Formats: sequence, structure tokens, C-alpha cells
Amino acid sequence: EAADGRQGLKLLEQEKDIGAIFLDLQMPNMDGVFIANTIIKKDKFRDVPLILLYLESNIALLTEVLSSSNVKPLLKPFVSCEVESFLKELLCV
Repeated sequence: EAADGRQGLKLLEQEKDIGAIFLDLQMPNMDGVFIANTIIKKDKFRDVPLILLYLESNIALLTEVLSSSNVKPLLKPFVSCEVESFLKELLCV
């Protein structure tokens, strides 16, 4: 878990085995769309599901990054059982 976008990108680069990435489009210190596009462009994360957490009021931001096939939107607020179900479906578990 990262406190902001810069820290999140740094942590991702250090990790070797990543099953999925949760990214809030509204993060401090760095635009969530910029972070998402940075992640999408890296070969290391090509097959890693990128789950974008967004508010209904941020749909315009969301459309900027949905062109990538591994990007999946998840509307906030949500409850933990929704996330569990979402991940099982996404990861085919």
C-alpha cells in the first residue's frame, strides 16, 4: 500500500511477483491517469490486471485509460465482498 502515486510507482518497480494492481484515480501528488498510463506502458505489467478505483464523478478520467485490455474499473464506494467477487472473476479463480 502506498500513500501517494510516487511511492506507488516506486513500490511497483521493486516488486517481482504482482498478481493485480489497485489504483485509485484520485491520489495525492500525482495524477491517477498519469500513473495508470505509466503502468500500462511498462512491459513488466503488461499482463497484470490494473483495477482502477473511481467515483461516478470521475468517469471522464476513467475513459482516458480504458483502452488497455488489462484495465478494469471498480466503482467506489464498495464493500469487501464486492472486491473479493470482482477479483475472483478477474483472475479466473
